[in-house]
Amino acid sequence: EIVSIASKVAENLTGTNEIPEAFKLFPTEGRVVNSEKYIHKNFLGYESFEKAYTVDYETNDTNFEMFLIELDNKTACNKMLEGYFDAIKIDTTQLKEGTILASDPYLGIIYFLWTDNTLLGITNCNNEKLAEKYLSITEENLSNKY
Repeated sequence: EIVSIASKVAENLTGTNEIPEAFKLFPTEGRVVNSEKYIHKNFLGYESFEKAYTVDYETNDTNFEMFLIELDNKTACNKMLEGYFDAIKIDTTQLKEGTILASDPYLGIIYFLWTDNTLLGITNCNNEKLAEKYLSITEENLSNKY
């Protein structure tokens, strides 16, 4: 009986059962299977971060989380970052696109890569070269998307 009801509900659902396109932009090396998450609000506990796609990674000596946030435009991305840096009491007057290293009082070092309307980031990673590698791969995948 319940399977019959579930089948009828499934027939009436619209959309696809494909993984969202954003998850296809993340690197595959070291990716933890089925670790993909979408967090609509308060990503990392901050109001300014929203609509984040995240993937967990495990390498030989480092486990970390990578995220991607795509907003409508560059101005929206700047405003989001300003909200975050204001919350952690870091001056935003020098904020500009590119690689940003933040020392978060609660989360430790966060690596950001801001390009136009997109923010990439890595948390829980103590290896700068590894973080740069994964951000670079994702940025390249993103540029190939368009």
